[in-house]
Amino acid sequence: MNSLKLLKLKYQKLLEQTAKGWSKVAPKTKKERESVYNRGGAECFLDPNPEDKGASRYPICRKTDAQIDCRGLLAAFIRARQQGENDIARKAFNKAKREKCPWTEGKTLEDYGL
Repeated sequence: MNSLKLLKLKYQKLLEQTAKGWSKVAPKTKKERESVYNRGGAECFLDPNPEDKGASRYPICRKTDAQIDCRGLLAAFIRARQQGENDIARKAFNKAKREKCPWTEGKTLEDYGL
């Protein structure tokens, strides 16, 4: 394997451990969030709001196909910790572990002080 391919693989592995690119596929507007909620249900949000689907918080599914995305879980985890919402952060971490996201490999909630 040549060095260019190795470099690409290394970069791809690094990108899998970041939330980079999530902003392009995240549901931002109320309409997009409602659409994701209708297609993916409450499991697409860490803090769903069934009465007002567009007001659901912490989206973790892509707006295009309503599939759970590890970048969304990482972004939700980081934002929840910034906001002091440790219950949401725990939920994000546990869901990421179940989805086998690369950023949780070899880590526990205690590593993050949760």
